[in-house]
Amino acid sequence: MAKSTEIQDESLIQRFIIFHLGLLPGESSEGFDESASIEEMCEHILYYKEHGNDPLVDNRCRFVTEEVIKFGGLCRAFYSLQSTIDCQMNINNGDPNIIRNSRTKEVYLSTCSLIFIPLESIEIYGVVAVAQLRRAGHQDFSQSKERTKGKELGLTTKQIRNKVQKAHDLFKLMNGGGIHRRLSNVDVSLHSINSDTPNNNISHASPSYGGMIQLYKYLKAMRKMKLRMDYEILTHSEAETLRNEIQTLTCQLSEFLKLLPIDALRLDLKQFYDSFLRDICFSEC
Repeated sequence: MAKSTEIQDESLIQRFIIFHLGLLPGESSEGFDESASIEEMCEHILYYKEHGNDPLVDNRCRFVTEEVIKFGGLCRAFYSLQSTIDCQMNINNGDPNIIRNSRTKEVYLSTCSLIFIPLESIEIYGVVAVAQLRRAGHQDFSQSKERTKGKELGLTTKQIRNKVQKAHDLFKLMNGGGIHRRLSNVDVSLHSINSDTPNNNISHASPSYGGMIQLYKYLKAMRKMKLRMDYEILTHSEAETLRNEIQTLTCQLSEFLKLLPIDALRLDLKQFYDSFLRDICFSEC
């Protein structure tokens, strides 16, 4: 038992996140205004795990902490950095294939490394996993393996990328398809909600999943109501009316979410990748 604990304490993967760029709202890949709520900003984050620390999740299995949001934002910024530079220099000319190929693959920081692993590609967007690896001093995991107390614990970045991609292939086989397919598998009426809504709020050229635009509308409306309740000076009658509106919207949102596959998808990802990350701690390198 002591040996197992020792290996877990020295886990190579410090943090692991899966996000979907095609779920970002707005006309750009940033997609959020300054007053966006944590609930809105975490919607595109489908999985997160931090070694030795269970992240706070809500009843929809969303990761509703500023730390997760900041890490996700940092990963998105790094991931699109090279393609953004190429676009500014007119290197990619908007070609989706060139944009995908110019996405960041690895980032080496002073105390850790970030490994970017595309899981599913949809147009210029896609589903991306990022593994944050611990580093021993300034040792480069792409060139060598780390040894601690005679036990080989390190994996090369290529090995980690292959393991994650193979794991996701297994996830697709075991859970009725990949993330893109699961999100697309909704009632036809929900697709019509998206297409009939003016001023489409989902990122331009991103996949349009049934009901997601309306979901962001609900979340935005809820945020504005709560801000009014917290910061505006209301009469007793106005406050009571607003509370009733919030309660009504909460019920509508709850019923609407039953039609969407995203919450069940998050739960399946959590169960699968929690097990995968536990197993990788004990795998032979």
